[in-house]
Amino acid sequence: MTVGEGRTIFQRAERLAGLIGMADGGLHLQYEGFNPSGSFKDNGMAAAFTHARMVGARRVACASTGNTSASLALYGAHAGVQCVVFVGDGKIAFGKLSQALEYGATTLQIAGGLRCVPGAGDGAGEAGNTTFPPRVERRARVEHRARVKVVAPVPSTS
Repeated sequence: MTVGEGRTIFQRAERLAGLIGMADGGLHLQYEGFNPSGSFKDNGMAAAFTHARMVGARRVACASTGNTSASLALYGAHAGVQCVVFVGDGKIAFGKLSQALEYGATTLQIAGGLRCVPGAGDGAGEAGNTTFPPRVERRARVEHRARVKVVAPVPSTS
């Protein structure tokens, strides 16, 4: 499933390359702000929702502090599935929360933070989260196609 993600540009980063000891032309940064939700999460979410359609999912969920919730809600709205977003006490970027709500996601605030979400550590309901294998595979294919190493933040699992 796609909603137009991946149309991002690579920009040469000569100054940063020099600061970290790389040769000119050796470092490029990918601007992910052109993705539909404005987030780098959209590339992996395309794979997650392709899988969700393949298995006939009617509901998707994620635990998020921002980018994942906005992306999940966007893709869920386009796929016509119910989305549930778990957020910790006051621990979500309000701009991303507003995107999730705008796209119709049900948002549930969890007292005590995201570590208290049932099943968060056992793989249950992680189709929208970063460690879901189809999302990881999609990211790897994007990196291979671009022939560059893409550095993206990885959430802590501890």
